[in-house]
Amino acid sequence: DERAERMGTAAAARRALAGETVHLGDLHFDLSTGDPRWSGDGQRIISVTIFPVYSANGQVNQFVGLNVDVTEARQATQALRRREAQLRSLAENAPGVIYQCQNDERFTLLYVNDMVTTLTGYKKANFLDGAMSIVDLCHPDDQYMMTVFSEAALRVHNRYQFTFRIRHRSGEWRWVEDTGGGVFDENGRLLFLEGFMTDITNRKQAEILQAALYRIAAIASSDVSLDALYPQIHTIVKALMPADNFFIALTTDDPAWLDVPYAV
Repeated sequence: DERAERMGTAAAARRALAGETVHLGDLHFDLSTGDPRWSGDGQRIISVTIFPVYSANGQVNQFVGLNVDVTEARQATQALRRREAQLRSLAENAPGVIYQCQNDERFTLLYVNDMVTTLTGYKKANFLDGAMSIVDLCHPDDQYMMTVFSEAALRVHNRYQFTFRIRHRSGEWRWVEDTGGGVFDENGRLLFLEGFMTDITNRKQAEILQAALYRIAAIASSDVSLDALYPQIHTIVKALMPADNFFIALTTDDPAWLDVPYAV
């Protein structure tokens, strides 16, 4: 009839009589009005499939329709998709690098948000396709920590936290704080690692500078002579920055004149 043609069931019936199994889709059924429709929100969702029925001689002479109430399943799927979208939005807007990776030698990334580009200077596709890893950028003196700290924590199912240096694409070294842990299945088998990396370069540089000032103050307050103090200050400064050419200038009573007791 006209309604069957409008809903597509008549055409589906003809296809079933031709020997085809036809899945019509999800029928959204409004119980308050009795109005079925193939899209939109409905109180109940019915999955409709039409199957051909074969006679003893192999001919299709009728068909049967199977209606399955899939309301709860579809609602659960929609809720899961909304949750995934929310988590994805949180991850992409986080002020640091959120990652999931394998526990292998390269800590191969399974997922990483866009902030990895800000941290490293490289596109996240370079990490996800295996062309490079964070290990490749890690300072040689710090690479051991990535394995030692993570393995020690994973053995007792604890979380790990450590700092290390990576070389940014620009060539500068950046300090990174990595906090994460393992994700295990119900049998205690490790599935992957997940965590959060933050650029702490400014904080680390401030800590290093403060420590250097403390060292200079400690030396200056000792009984060391000025001739011995100046080279030690030079050594401390060289540890912070390139300072092969270095001098110390002291003010004098004459504002137009400086005393330079140390220069190299």
